[in-house]
Amino acid sequence: MKMDSKTALVTRVLLSEREWMGGYEVSLAVNSIASTYAILTRMDVAGWIETCWLPGSTCESPRRRMYRIRPEYVDVALRSVRQWDKRKRPFDRAVGYVLGARKDKKGKRNG
Repeated sequence: MKMDSKTALVTRVLLSEREWMGGYEVSLAVNSIASTYAILTRMDVAGWIETCWLPGSTCESPRRRMYRIRPEYVDVALRSVRQWDKRKRPFDRAVGYVLGARKDKKGKRNG
């Protein structure tokens, strides 16, 4: 499955919980409602997560879909997030350097 920064973030949230989470709770944790559901759908199609509908919904409360990483994909998900972090880290450092975001020990910007 293609890993990008938002997919890595959603994966981290699901890995941190390891139990069923509602899609809305995931979207709050990653601060993005629209992209979260698209990512969850891609993860479902790829077989990384399992989903179910929360029982007991009524007319007053909408049905809630729950998500979790499949136990057999936990290691794959962890490895993918770590690989993403390794690829991303040098880029983040370079951008910080170019933008002058590097700070000295006292918190002052260098450059």
